[in-house]
Order: sequence, then structure tokens, then C-alpha cells
Amino acid sequence: MTADFDRVINRRGTGSLKHDGASRFGIPDDALPMWVADMDFPAPLEAVEAARRAAASGIYGYTIATKEYGEAAAAWHGKRYGWTIREDWIQRAPGVMYAIAAAVRAFTSKGDAVLAQEPVYHCFAQVVRLNGRRFVSSDLMLTDGRYEIDFDDFERKVVLERVRMFLLCHPHNPAGRAFSRDELERLGSICLRHGVLVVSDEIHGDFVYKPREHIPFASVGPEFADRSIVMTAPSKTFNMAGLHAANVIIPDAGLRARMEAELTSAFTDELSSGALAAAQAAYEHGGPWLEELKEYIQSNCRALEYVLTERIPAVRVQELQATYLAWLDFRALGLPHEEMRERVWRTARVWLSDGLSFGEAGQGFMRMNLACPRSIVMEAAGRLSRAFR
Repeated sequence: MTADFDRVINRRGTGSLKHDGASRFGIPDDALPMWVADMDFPAPLEAVEAARRAAASGIYGYTIATKEYGEAAAAWHGKRYGWTIREDWIQRAPGVMYAIAAAVRAFTSKGDAVLAQEPVYHCFAQVVRLNGRRFVSSDLMLTDGRYEIDFDDFERKVVLERVRMFLLCHPHNPAGRAFSRDELERLGSICLRHGVLVVSDEIHGDFVYKPREHIPFASVGPEFADRSIVMTAPSKTFNMAGLHAANVIIPDAGLRARMEAELTSAFTDELSSGALAAAQAAYEHGGPWLEELKEYIQSNCRALEYVLTERIPAVRVQELQATYLAWLDFRALGLPHEEMRERVWRTARVWLSDGLSFGEAGQGFMRMNLACPRSIVMEAAGRLSRAFR
């Protein structure tokens, strides 16, 4: 590999939420931070240099959304996923969750039902409830160690709750599922039958592992493209969350106009010059770096599975089809969730994301970020083994 993913970088004292936020959340200060989806790797060198050049000018004035950035983002999606999109379909936002909040406000009304599939990224439920809408879940089913969609329950909930919007987490966080074309078609068909707008969060779309492939929801068919909004970003792919740049891809002109009005009304249609420069450079040159990174993360997952299988076989790592977030199943230990969680955080001193934060379906689970040097993964596996021996 040309990138040195084994290098440990000390991020303490840098204002890092991941590394400096333990006291805010009541976590021991010496716990290994492996919770939030923030990688411990520098972005691709070309992106770093682009941000450096933007900063070196010394002039940090207002920016405009450049056509070159849009073309680079469109080319990235076209080359990797065979999804042909136009540059003018892409709107910019400070982040995917900000864009989802804007979509909730633009396309639903107070009291409307918005559906997702728990266990799911905790901000989905928050963004719905904080904006005065009703959150509804059609839980994924865990069958023989694999999460599946309960299509009957999904349609039943859509009808009974009069759902207006479906927040699709694709690939799914924390389940690590990469949904197939057939699954997307079945979900999309249900939503079309009942007039449900699909907002597809595809921020982890670049982390799908062979032989599976990421299929953008709007690429499945023109009828789905006309009733969907796809959110992507360089933030997870290239570790740029702190630069605040996301893509809101909307093929339909009517939906695009309504979304643009919502984003403009919040005065968030301008991104920083550094964010745009770094993101464009990453899209143009970061492909080889990403492929090396994906191999490294898969190796981290295999190493974690090996140690846990040897030392605490009751703890199971769910199959990682996508993302860099391992979903750990502690249920076979027979411990109450709170006791298990405390032993992870305070005995093992490993800061994992609490499974219950992803909904009741996350009881007995914890989420581990594998996007860090392998020595950190091995240290965490050792600490967990000693704590649950």
C-alpha cells in the first residue's frame, strides 16, 4: 500500500469530538475512542494539498458553487456506479444531516409520519422529532445472523401511519448491509404506490465490499429517480467531516426547486473555499487511496473477528457488507444491556457507540469504528477479551 494506515496519529488536544469529547459524554478519559464515524487517517494527499493551497492565499471571502466541483462529483458517481447525473442536479449543503433536516421541512408538515428502519443512525429519529414530525420504524429483521427487510411490515406501517417520507439508510448504518437491486425495487415500488418520497442517505456508499456493489437508489429506474432525493458526501469517504460539504442530488426539477428554496432560506448555500477545493481534488484523484483503505478496513474486521472468536466467541461481529462500522452482538453473554455497556466503557475502557442509541432494536449491540490503525483494533479486542473473559 502507498498510504500508511498503520501510523498512529495523536489527535488529543486538537478539538476532536472523537478524541477530546469523553468527559462530555461521561466516558473515562483513557477509553479507546472507537465510536463516532470519524476515521483516524489523513485525507488523500491531493485533497490535503488542495485545502492547503486554498488556505495559503490568506483571503477567505465568500465562495460560489463552482461548476468544476459539480462536474467532479458527477464524474465520481458515474465512473464508480454507472449512474449518469447532470451537474445541475447537485445542490450543496454543509452536511448530509443538515440536508435531511431541510428535506423534512420542505416536503412534510408538522405531525406527518416519516419512516426509517431501526436499528438505524440515531440522528434519523432526532431530526424527525425535533422538526415536529412523527418517527415511525419498520425494524429490520435479524434472521440467521443477517439483517433483512420486512416488506409486509414496511407497507403496513406506510399505510396505517400515512407515511409521507421514507429515510433510507443505504448502505445501512449500523447493520452494515448493502441493499440489492431487488430490495431497492421492492421498497421503491411500495413508496410509489402510496405517494411516499424517498430520501436516500448514501454517505457510506463508497464503502461497499466485493462481491457486492453500491446501487444508488435513484439509478434503479426513472420512476424512482422522479420521487427521490439522494444524499452523498466526501466526508465519510475521504475523512472530511470537519470541512462540511455534502451533495444533494435531485433529478426531478420540481423537487429540486423546493429543496433549493429550503436551503436558500436557511442561508446555507455557500460552502467554504477549502471544503470545495479539497472535495474536488479528492473526487478527481482519491480513487486509488480509497481502494487501499477499503482493503485495510476489511483486514481490520477479519483481525477483530479472529480475536473475538478465539477469546470471547459469544460476542459476534455481524457480516460487514458495507461501511467501516462493525456491529457487535453481545446478546449471547446473557447480560442486561446496561451492564454489558458499562463493562465495555468502564472495565474494558473501549468507547463504542451504544446500540440502544440506534433504537430498541439495538439492545444487546455496540458499534465499533474500524477506520483506525490495526494496532488500535487489536488493543480494543484485547481489552474486550479481558473484560468479558
